[in-house]
Amino acid sequence: MVNVVCAIIQNDDKFLACRRKQGKARGGKWEFPGGKVKKDESPEEAIERELHEELSLDVKAADMLGAVVHHYPDISVRLIAMKCFVNGGTISLTDHDEFRWISLSELKSVDFSEADCRIIDEILLS
Repeated sequence: MVNVVCAIIQNDDKFLACRRKQGKARGGKWEFPGGKVKKDESPEEAIERELHEELSLDVKAADMLGAVVHHYPDISVRLIAMKCFVNGGTISLTDHDEFRWISLSELKSVDFSEADCRIIDEILLS
């Protein structure tokens, strides 16, 4: 089981989502940005590091909103959703090929990865 964090960043009624590059695992799927938690790293430290590395954003983790476990054919993940606030930076994509701000009402119509769909269903829409 791999611990993975994702950032829930809200701007008015919209949430930041990024599309994984083709050729990567789950390429072409949308996700809330984040990544793997390293050994001896807290979820808060991980999400702040990952968003700096992947998006060039300076974020502050606020609250853990919840977590879901999902089993993909190649990996099992515990996806931890962290509410985050952007303190600075401009989005620059490295692991993704597109980003969008998606409204709460649109979340279900976007092709999110399965674990992120569970975050939407169990945390954001509950």
